[in-house]
Amino acid sequence: MQKFTKIEISWIVAEFDKLAKEHENQSKETTDREFAKIHQLRSEQYADISRRLRLALKEGNKRIEIK
Repeated sequence: MQKFTKIEISWIVAEFDKLAKEHENQSKETTDREFAKIHQLRSEQYADISRRLRLALKEGNKRIEIK
């Protein structure tokens, strides 16, 4: 079993937030619509992961299921 501290999870959340912002910016900067859609989707995915991890920290969840 792998263990992570709350600090480590908060670092991961911060990195996912950064990645989400980078992809959001790239989606706005590219002229290729298909790449823009891919960047926007990835931005939304990173933001959702970050949100769920942040919620787990806030609620004090000790277990995170991996599917």
